[in-house]
Amino acid sequence: RRTLACSFAGVGFSLLDGGLEEVMYLSLQNLRVVHTLGADDSCWEVKLGAVQLDNQTHAGPAVVLQRVGGVDKGEAMVHLSAVRQHDPDVDWYRYLAASVQPARVVLHESLLLRLLALAQAVINA
Repeated sequence: RRTLACSFAGVGFSLLDGGLEEVMYLSLQNLRVVHTLGADDSCWEVKLGAVQLDNQTHAGPAVVLQRVGGVDKGEAMVHLSAVRQHDPDVDWYRYLAASVQPARVVLHESLLLRLLALAQAVINA
């Protein structure tokens, strides 16, 4: 078996509109991705300790998505697992699992309108 594991203390992504103004910021903390390759199967596991999505527009609340409650030690906010079986005739998933802890989502009308305008600009491009 071969295993590849990547861990990041934090990763951030910004969503920019056509005028290069930041619309939203996504923060991923304690990200761990593990891929194990065996002779007849492969396994993927993704764990996120915390996810936060921030509104960067001038209207509405600053936080769009955030975990509810405290963080228990070792408990991931998002945990995804998959095991893919490699048979001679067909590949199939013998195990799929997803776990997501409760989160608070607050969307403001101005943010939704900016996202719709951005999506329309991408479609028209």
